[in-house]
Amino acid sequence: MSEPNARASIANKVYPWLLHFTIHDERIDNFRSDFYAIKSSDGLVVIDPIRLEDDMVHEVAETKHVILTAGNHQRSSWRYRKEFGAVVYAPISSDGLDEEPDHWYEEGADLPAGIRAIKGEWYPTYYHLLYTHSDETKVLFCGDLITHWDDGIYRFPMGENVPSYEPAREEVKRIMELSADALCSGHANPTPDGCQAALQSALDYEY
Repeated sequence: MSEPNARASIANKVYPWLLHFTIHDERIDNFRSDFYAIKSSDGLVVIDPIRLEDDMVHEVAETKHVILTAGNHQRSSWRYRKEFGAVVYAPISSDGLDEEPDHWYEEGADLPAGIRAIKGEWYPTYYHLLYTHSDETKVLFCGDLITHWDDGIYRFPMGENVPSYEPAREEVKRIMELSADALCSGHANPTPDGCQAALQSALDYEY
């Protein structure tokens, strides 16, 4: 999927070392798209980036690494590489990319900031990313698996082309065992201390 035209205008702090940005994405009927920037010992690591308004660019100008959770989240990755010199990592399962990433990764790969890659099962082309900060806070980046709607409920994506939810439920049960503190989805509000509750919400929702 190509780069969105919308630009993020606000930087939200999930933690002092983790920034969150969101847009209304015209490519997906103005539903939300979210991305994150980790201030790590390996420099600024950005997950599934999107372009910022000009007066906000300083927030990501020091980006060293871009990591995609899936090929359809390439978004503004190539712009970050061109403008900031960032190194781009993409899952080996990615297709339809506009450019070749600097590195392909798979489960068990050595990613910046010690990020652990966990292969998805419901959609096998995407990966979850688990980051553990120096204070032992664990952040789970889950791409498309969990969404957050205006009713405030965290749940799986919904639509005509969505596959059976049973494999999604099994996947959530598996990643709940990681005991992450924060859930950071590509289409949801981040939860600084409510990862398990958000995942449980997706399990409990009546689809």
